[in-house]
This record gives sequence, C-alpha cells and structure tokens, in this order.
Amino acid sequence: MPGGVLSSTAKAAQSVKLSPTLKQLLASQNPDPHEGPTAFALTQALTATLYDAKERIQVAAARSSRDVVGPDHEGILRTCLTIMTATFLTKNVPSTMGPLYRFATTVRPEAESLSLAEPVSLKLRAERTAVMREAGLKCTVLVGIPRTINTLGALREVTEDDVKAELDKSLGGRPYFTWPEQASEEELQKRGGDLFDMIYTPHTSKLLEKLGKSHPDFPGQFQNTLFPSQSLFAQYKPGTTGFIVQHAYGGSLSNRTLPDSSPLISRTLVSALAIACLRSQGRVGPQLTSHVFGLLKSAKEGEARAVHERWLSSEAGAEWVIQAVDRLCEVVASSPPTITRL
Repeated sequence: MPGGVLSSTAKAAQSVKLSPTLKQLLASQNPDPHEGPTAFALTQALTATLYDAKERIQVAAARSSRDVVGPDHEGILRTCLTIMTATFLTKNVPSTMGPLYRFATTVRPEAESLSLAEPVSLKLRAERTAVMREAGLKCTVLVGIPRTINTLGALREVTEDDVKAELDKSLGGRPYFTWPEQASEEELQKRGGDLFDMIYTPHTSKLLEKLGKSHPDFPGQFQNTLFPSQSLFAQYKPGTTGFIVQHAYGGSLSNRTLPDSSPLISRTLVSALAIACLRSQGRVGPQLTSHVFGLLKSAKEGEARAVHERWLSSEAGAEWVIQAVDRLCEVVASSPPTITRL
C-alpha cells in the first residue's frame, strides 16, 4: 500500500476480533497437534526401522544372482526417511521433525553400528532434508494441506542455517527442488495419466468412469465423451482439468523427467509413501489396497533400479512397509496426551 496507509478493507479486516465464546470453542476438541513421543523413544524406533530395512535388503541381495554390487545404503536411508516422514505427517505429530531431522543428518547407514555421531557433510544433510521435504509435499493429496503445513513448518524450524541456505539457493533447480516452475497443462496431464495408469492398470478406464460419476472434475473432460475410450489420456479437451489425474497425480505425486538426475522420490517410493499415509490414516482400505498393488506393479515396469527398490517392490518389501508404519504408529500412540490451554 502506497505510503503504508491501510485501505478501508484492510482497516475493516484489522478490526475483526474473536469473542471469548469463539475462543473457548476453538480451544475445545484438542485443536493442537499430538505432543509426540520422547526424543529417546523416537530415535530408538527410527534406528530400529533403518537397521531392519538394511538387514532385510542385505539378505535379499545375497540371495539374488543379479546383485553383483551391494545395496545402496544411502538409498535405503532415503526410503526409510520417506516412510517415516509420511507416517508422522499423517499422524499430525510435527514435534517428531526435530528428532527425525537429527537422525537424518547424523546417521551413517553404511556403518555396522547405526549409532548417531557428528553431522554428515552439508551436501548429504541438504539432500536428506530435501527428501523429507519432498515426501511431505507429496503427502498433501493423500492427507491434506493443514497437516502438511504443520509438519513442513516444523521441519523448517529445526533445519540448521547452513542447510537452509543450501536448500534456498537451489530453489527452482535441481537437486533439491522438483516442482516444475512452469509445467504446461499437457505435461501435467501426461505425467499424471502415466502414473495413474501404472498404478491402476488394468482397471484404469473403469476407475476413471467411477470417479467421474462421483464428480466430473475428478477425471477431467475428454474430447468425445466424459470418459476415455481407446487412448486413455490423449483425448483431454483443451482448457479442462482433471483434479485427480492432472493435479493430484500430475502435479504432486509424479516427478518431472530430467536427463541429468533422478527424482528425489522415485516411482516405486511414491507407492511406498502412499501406503505409509493410508496405513497410518486408517479406515481407507480400498485406497490402501490399490497402492499396495501399485507398489508391486512397479517391479514390472522395466526400470533399471537399485537393489533396495527391487526389494521394496516385492511382496516382502510391501509387507515391511506396512509393518514399519504400524510400529512407528505404535510409538506415536504411546505419547503423552496433548493438553490444550484455554
């Protein structure tokens, strides 16, 4: 505003106050996030989760004739960080971000003992924090924006200044920032359609039809009919949007393809993240089952993937994700109750 003078609208907005009754109502029904477990209990759970994944993947690699090179320990850690972030975000426990950040930035997954020590290099701390941040962003369409804001805000608060500076200077570029600056409508439709089809095939067309009956903006409008026929996502009407396909899958869950680097959250890991969100959310069985199938299907997509990703997309890997999420939820459930101050 010129000269710092408030407009009449701003002045009117500034005068709005909450009555004591409204304040009391807002403070009821536990409005604050869960308090969270102690740092000690949480760190024990995080260490046990990583150690369990590392051990299982090493056993699977030893049994496989394909794996001449050993497991990617950093990849295993990032898999765990993605699942941990998704679980705690869904349970709405922002206080877990402090212990999780300290764990992420000090643990050395390649070591025999997973005890926490001095912080790792700035590059690794920034990359691991970026994975957590990206996982949180992708949770938005599965859990909702408010919990994502709470959790990513808490993560930002505990992030060290040198890591913040490293992340901030890379906005709009790789490797820490994956949201497309100016993705076209066609690009988002294609990316979203490709990922949607990978997860739901051979039921893609049937599911889109069902979603369209719930609300026509879910799948979006197509050239000749509301639902796709031969080419599933090539017949979008220009200027129309499909909320689930274009925005949820295209804009959030999928990754743009860059020739010089891989995404922070891979296609396989997106399915694992979805499982973590839906399992910890509870009572969304059909969606959870769909994303378990999506994880298993990623094994058939022919990508050249690391040992830990091939294991993650197996039945053993899917079982581990569900069991790991359940154990993390148990740790959260053991937290002291949140006390709301009126």
